[in-house]
Amino acid sequence: MSTVLFSSRVAARQRRVPRVLPPATILGLTVRAADLFFIGIAAWLATRYFGMPSGVGDEALFAGVGLLLAISAFNMFRLYDVERLSNPLGQMPLVVLAWPSVISGALIIFYMLAPEMMPSQAWLLAWLLMGAVGLALGRLVLRSWVRHLQLSGQFGWNVVLVGGGQSGPRARRLLNSDRLHARIVGYVDLGQFPNPDDAVMEIVQQLRARPVDQVALALSPEQAPRLPELIAILRNFPIEVGVVPEPVPGVLPVLGARRLGQHMTLTYLAKPIDGWSWHVKAVFDAVVAALLLIVLAPLMLAIALGVKVTSPGPVFFRQKRLGFNQQPIDVFKFRSMYVDLCDAPAANEVKQATRNDPRITPLGRFLRKSSFDELPQLFNVIRGDMSLVGPRPHAVAHDEYYADLIDGYLARHRVKPGLTGWAQVNGCRGEIHNLEEMRRRIKLDLHYIDHWSLWLDIKILIRTGLVVFNDERAY
Repeated sequence: MSTVLFSSRVAARQRRVPRVLPPATILGLTVRAADLFFIGIAAWLATRYFGMPSGVGDEALFAGVGLLLAISAFNMFRLYDVERLSNPLGQMPLVVLAWPSVISGALIIFYMLAPEMMPSQAWLLAWLLMGAVGLALGRLVLRSWVRHLQLSGQFGWNVVLVGGGQSGPRARRLLNSDRLHARIVGYVDLGQFPNPDDAVMEIVQQLRARPVDQVALALSPEQAPRLPELIAILRNFPIEVGVVPEPVPGVLPVLGARRLGQHMTLTYLAKPIDGWSWHVKAVFDAVVAALLLIVLAPLMLAIALGVKVTSPGPVFFRQKRLGFNQQPIDVFKFRSMYVDLCDAPAANEVKQATRNDPRITPLGRFLRKSSFDELPQLFNVIRGDMSLVGPRPHAVAHDEYYADLIDGYLARHRVKPGLTGWAQVNGCRGEIHNLEEMRRRIKLDLHYIDHWSLWLDIKILIRTGLVVFNDERAY
């Protein structure tokens, strides 16, 4: 059974932009770039002060070969291993061996293939010394950076640890000893909650109180049977869920594994549309929405004027809906009903529009049939509250009602809601007559989340344009 936590009850500061790469990978790439930068600067300084004018081209070629060798040699010396990055000063002996090896390798290559292009000894010595100084300075700066990251926990995954028995404290102790990989931002000891529902509520509140990347479940063997229940609750949030290896039921599919400190967690739920995919979708949404607003501006202006002239009241209707991660958003529409007959924006009970509904204005009937009343939601897309394609946002009252009746209903909030969706282009648009119709809509929404691709979004947008005027369920 699902539980809606409306944001007016619980304040949340969820991270809106997901990380593309694991923090340790970002650190490794940054150090690689810094090493090549310092080596390149050292080569330029050596050329400027110790190189011969006639040999500038030869020295540049030599430096280029050296940079290529450095990329390979530094990897061979394991200078970018995560464990060694956390102790930059401990790398100094390896740097002392690796950097001269790069110079020696370049000398061998040039001696065998092009001895006439060999740079001067003064330039070689200057590059060797200045390159070593640059690499050492880089490691000193890296040491300060790593210490800051370890103390602040800004670079590690934000983890809520759920533990029990001896497994929880042990996992907590090991994670706290290695803050480069993970930072515990919340801990829930299941043993301290005699009532299982209280433990669930505590976990949910931990997730809503701060940005969380992963929930790590470190359950004792006695608590292992609770794993399916916890997974069922956590599937409603846009987070990754991992299990610290313990004897667990084998009925759940394992999607992968992630290293957290000295633990390897098994992934049972993956964050949907994450990393580069999230950024690709966000850029696509922003660009297409902006273009549509420019192209449709005359039409939207005409509709706004028509709404204002044909019935008293505001042009726009604004209603609270639950968006990404069950956060409330203000969804904008052109008003299609009479002001004194339509539902209040924050009504606890919302009546669905029906065929020949007397609340709908004559112009509103056309707007709803053509879906032109939804055009202001392009502003929601620009604001980042919605996507062009995704599960359609329902009224909060409907979310609260169906969440108790349909298992996995709230999982549709693991992505941003959309102007149109896979369900809408597959016949699930308009009034819901029975529970089975809503179950089918949710099934299609979850299928979209699990199988997202940019091409699928494009296909849904094209199909939306083809069916929007011919859908008998729209009224």
